[in-house]
Amino acid sequence: MIIKKIRNFCVTFIALAGACLVMQSCAKESEEDKFDDSNLKRAIVVYAVNNSSLYSDFKNDSVEIVRAMTGVNLEDFQVLLYKTVSRDETALYKFADKAGVRTLEKVKSYAREHTSTDPAVISRVLSDALAQYPNAAYDLIFWGHGSSWVPGNSDHNVYGPQRAYGGEYNGNHSSTGVSVTDWVNLDELADAVPDHRFETIWFDCCYMGAIEVLYQFRDKCDTFVGYPTEVYSEGMAYHRVLPYLLREKPDLVSGAEAFFNFYKDQGNRPATVAVVDMSKLEDVAAAAKAICSVRNGYPKESEMVNYSRMRSCFMADMVTYYDEMAKDAERPDLSAALKDAFDTMVLYRAASPTDFNNRSWDMSKVYSLNCYYYTGTNSSNSDYYKTLDWYNRVMN
Repeated sequence: MIIKKIRNFCVTFIALAGACLVMQSCAKESEEDKFDDSNLKRAIVVYAVNNSSLYSDFKNDSVEIVRAMTGVNLEDFQVLLYKTVSRDETALYKFADKAGVRTLEKVKSYAREHTSTDPAVISRVLSDALAQYPNAAYDLIFWGHGSSWVPGNSDHNVYGPQRAYGGEYNGNHSSTGVSVTDWVNLDELADAVPDHRFETIWFDCCYMGAIEVLYQFRDKCDTFVGYPTEVYSEGMAYHRVLPYLLREKPDLVSGAEAFFNFYKDQGNRPATVAVVDMSKLEDVAAAAKAICSVRNGYPKESEMVNYSRMRSCFMADMVTYYDEMAKDAERPDLSAALKDAFDTMVLYRAASPTDFNNRSWDMSKVYSLNCYYYTGTNSSNSDYYKTLDWYNRVMN
């Protein structure tokens, strides 16, 4: 039985005074504390939906981010952090030096008239962040709850996948008094991100290491990092990972290794991650399409690796799913072509020896990207699934 917190689950609120202190704006900086950032090399935008059941984990991660930024030359590298400040305000922050102390100063405030999961808000914040350093390279980290492409099972069911991204508290239901959470669906989220403005997009969320997510974001970044399974509520160890990203040429493979080893060093706690070269994604789509064109049906559930602990939406290993269809069609050539394209696309992948039910799984079938275990059955989920770009490119 898993007793640790999961980033897709509710958590206990734990106040960390130290995090509050480093997040506060300070008095006007002195001349010697100012930096000339007009030629900044790289900025990382962290878009945090922190008004959620992960509230206390965001405080921990904020401390880790500050720790990672200590000693970083702010003329070269910057982190822009968007978060909820209060019931009525969200804000975008950047790092500054205040009398020798690395802290965050507010760049822009936003009235919380809409949730941080509103596509219009996401688009506006990203536009404001990108305007800060016109000559810099940019990366993006989405922080919060995630559930791949799934378009909205019950918002009150914390034991299974819900919507694509967010999980922001949005008041109480008027009739039941139950807390309501707000999410943004995958197509809306992708549309809110400008094309070709971020070199890397990293989802520090559950389940977003999915072929459907990748394909919906195919024009959004050069490199994609995501987790095909859940992730514990600690998420990324920012103090370990960011030093590999805050470079003129980021080392994403070492960053993903640092993420994975954070859990491996704690007795192989379950974790998965994949780093993807998005320029190779279309080759994988073509190979999967070739398999679908000759399939005799859909794979048996017993042949699948299930990346989702609950059965409300079965997320299977992507390669195994299509490989089994190729085998059933007696087309080993198509299976080999898919695996070759996949291996070329995935720059790094890692998975712990057990799943999130603490059961050992068949590592020969674990490729560290998930896909929907689609079997042609009609449902509210499949209706939405059929609107996604991956389905229409490959499955249709």
